[in-house]
Amino acid sequence: MKLIFSLCLLWNFMHPVHVSVMNIDHDAGKGKFIFTIKIYTDDCLTALAHHYQCSAEDTAAIRKYLREYIDRQVTVRINQVVIQEKEHFNIRPMEEENSLLVQYEMTIPAVIKKIEIINQLLCDMFYDQVNLVILTYNGRDYARKLDSHEGVMTLYL
Repeated sequence: MKLIFSLCLLWNFMHPVHVSVMNIDHDAGKGKFIFTIKIYTDDCLTALAHHYQCSAEDTAAIRKYLREYIDRQVTVRINQVVIQEKEHFNIRPMEEENSLLVQYEMTIPAVIKKIEIINQLLCDMFYDQVNLVILTYNGRDYARKLDSHEGVMTLYL
């Protein structure tokens, strides 16, 4: 019995945290949202290997499939219209933190009444995945914790 309890305790300490952080900054001068997503490298590579049979050594495939995966798992809807076009898509490894930094921009309408951000990154892979979304719009910060049960951040402006 002690052995089983010890193994359960050890498993809980060894189990990683599954989290991503998405920052969205409004650049009023350019009429864009600037996205920065920080995601753990091993979690990301696990998802890409699962969905696309992508090798960790194939950087071109990682870039292609990570963009495709983000397109599938993240949706931005403004005033009931889905914004799809991502500009300046870039991936940068942050080896000291075992994470990837994904950055891109989206052109947005001049007048925004309602914003919906759906972020289901890695929720299809890890039951305990949490995605933090932080939006800065007109000098004000809005934040929400999203997961597989509550994956939408809705703001009326």
